[in-house]
Amino acid sequence: AELAGDAAMMQWSTGLALSDKAPDLIVTEILTPDSVQHRTGYESLLSHWSIMYSDALVGQLMASLKAAGRDDYNVAIMSDHGHMKVDRVVHPDVLIPEATYAMESGWLFVNYKHADELKNIRIKLAEHGAELTEGEMIPERFKSEIAAFVAPQGMTFEPAMGDSKE
Repeated sequence: AELAGDAAMMQWSTGLALSDKAPDLIVTEILTPDSVQHRTGYESLLSHWSIMYSDALVGQLMASLKAAGRDDYNVAIMSDHGHMKVDRVVHPDVLIPEATYAMESGWLFVNYKHADELKNIRIKLAEHGAELTEGEMIPERFKSEIAAFVAPQGMTFEPAMGDSKE
């Protein structure tokens, strides 16, 4: 779905750039490399392929602009963050299916109702090397109900393929 979505997004962006009412700024996203690298790390063959795929999509945009004689665009390519080598993935939806949480790579934020629930979650995550942190980024008023866990180097939290609670 992401591959088709990325291709469609670039087609729409190209169409918009070539339209009679082209805006001064177009912001678009290619999601595939981010999704792939979250699951496989940046060194995998799939990761390298996803970057080549994205490069091809940008190349199609540039070729379309050139063919239409549109040389009045500047193209900037950015990322919202980098990636690390992933040796191990932990799936919170499998490990703690009863929990409500949000995750971003090496961070897992778990909503808990009482200390015993947090203790059980902490034990399950500790078996995989995840540590409960002080949660400096959690607003003080939520610290009694949200716990922040950090994964060890080389480990990430991601949903099992095809499933997400986020």
